[in-house]
Amino acid sequence: SCRTFTINEDLGQIGYIFSDKTGTITQNKLVFKAVSINGLQYSNRSELPEKIDPIIHHFLTALAICNTSFIVHEHRELMHDINYQPKYEGDNADDLVLCQAASDFGVRMISRSAQTIIVRYIDSTDTEQRDIEYEILCLIPFDSTRKRMSIIVRVNNEIFLYIKGAETSIWSNLNDSNDADMKLTTEQHSLGFAEQGYRSLLVAYRQIPLEEYENWFEQ
Repeated sequence: SCRTFTINEDLGQIGYIFSDKTGTITQNKLVFKAVSINGLQYSNRSELPEKIDPIIHHFLTALAICNTSFIVHEHRELMHDINYQPKYEGDNADDLVLCQAASDFGVRMISRSAQTIIVRYIDSTDTEQRDIEYEILCLIPFDSTRKRMSIIVRVNNEIFLYIKGAETSIWSNLNDSNDADMKLTTEQHSLGFAEQGYRSLLVAYRQIPLEEYENWFEQ
């Protein structure tokens, strides 16, 4: 039975209904589907090699820290538990999905402040963990002009830049030393994702010499 007597008046004011091909209202939901890392595709953690190479390490680290997500009700007394899974929240749906994807792949942001981020790296057997603290030196949020987000962090006296964003923005910032075949493979994977109806973002990183960072920071 109808319990809302104004429903007919409300329906009379609707001019258009947008629906997908099934006729149901489209869900505004983002779901992580797959990644292409160093020329290989993965859709879940079980497909990763048992020993993570540096490229995969940096890729998943970028997903875990290059975002504006924060942890809801951070429970420091539980942080030593390898199964500790914080709840992430934030204004950017992309960030939340990618941060959670990194966690599902065993690279988990477990603490975040304005100055530092602690990331937990869990081995493939879920029995060993390693926590690494990253000092945040600079964070540049995504905007419609740059079409990418950037974060610069210091870890073990080394400085790294991680970026993620639109394909056009990232491709144009890669240097010529990148493997041409690898770039072509990545482009082909991206096209394949698009053909399946997936939206893609690109991720990149670079180690920055201290002197270069200091000169950039002064400017």
